[in-house]
Amino acid sequence: MRPAVIVDVPQILLLLTRMYEESRWTRFELDTNKMAKFIIDMIINPAAIVLVAGEPPHGVLIGLVQELWFSQDKTAFEVTFYVSPEKRGSRAAVKLLQGYKEAAIERGAKEVKISEEAGIAPEQVEQFYAHMGFTKLGTAFLME
Repeated sequence: MRPAVIVDVPQILLLLTRMYEESRWTRFELDTNKMAKFIIDMIINPAAIVLVAGEPPHGVLIGLVQELWFSQDKTAFEVTFYVSPEKRGSRAAVKLLQGYKEAAIERGAKEVKISEEAGIAPEQVEQFYAHMGFTKLGTAFLME
């Protein structure tokens, strides 16, 4: 596990395209040019955390650390987290999540959040997050 660099963009783009194809988000139109620009913007953003696992990368976690809307205190939240199916069950997800927590704390986050919104194996993801020390908080509602 390591911080992503610009040369990782094509591989991250492939990973996130695979995530899209596996997720509930396929009902939305995919724009890979926008996704590539987003990846680059996150890599160069000092408030962002972009981590990859493996060579070539087979896992990615992108998060942000920012001040709360009502406070100077900071919180971290994950934007996207994906490990390719053939590497699930390896240490990749553990390393990415640990790296995310460490980087968030280094950037001053008082709390670190992670969510499951892609709809990829939600029960296993929930168990994994609990195993990694995260506590379930709230419920999301969706209107389509």
